[in-house]
Amino acid sequence: MHNLRSLDRISVAPKFSFNREFTSCLMNARSLCNKTLIVKDFVVDYKVDLLGITETWLHVEGSEVTLGELCPNGYRLLHSPRLAGRGGGVGLLYKQGIGSKTRLFEHSFTSFECTDVTFVARKSLRAIVVYRPPGCASVGVFQEEFSSLLQETLICPEELLIYGDFNFHMDDKADWDATRLGELLELFNLKQRVCTHP
Repeated sequence: MHNLRSLDRISVAPKFSFNREFTSCLMNARSLCNKTLIVKDFVVDYKVDLLGITETWLHVEGSEVTLGELCPNGYRLLHSPRLAGRGGGVGLLYKQGIGSKTRLFEHSFTSFECTDVTFVARKSLRAIVVYRPPGCASVGVFQEEFSSLLQETLICPEELLIYGDFNFHMDDKADWDATRLGELLELFNLKQRVCTHP
């Protein structure tokens, strides 16, 4: 957990409101299988309500023990494992009181993995966790597929929160691929909340 960076607390858009402020984080676990207690302690200590996780390394079957150890009381993990090969996988660990119901959307992309969950309450929130493995597909394919996902979110009435581990150096102004991703986010009126500090 040496790569954690403190973020300034931001207020959620007025359209969406919980009964209290909520804490949200993104973590690249590089395998939850041997870090369940560390992640669980982190969630409890920092009172995390939503935790986007990339590189879960969980499988479709046989991860029940890991999930049982990982989830604190009152939490649930929705995850999408990588279907072929080792590694990968994305998930969203959430406190069950966030929404009265959840809806899980299925997507099939070749250039990135994602979990897409909507929490239905008085006001609803759509949370999407995206992981683009380095070298998985061309950047052009990623831009096209990610743009398709963003276009789909335009017709949804929920507030939107995207957790992204895109494997681009967004702080490098000379990185053309990062610049193109920044322009795409701006085109869809999205703000990057993670800022690099000197």
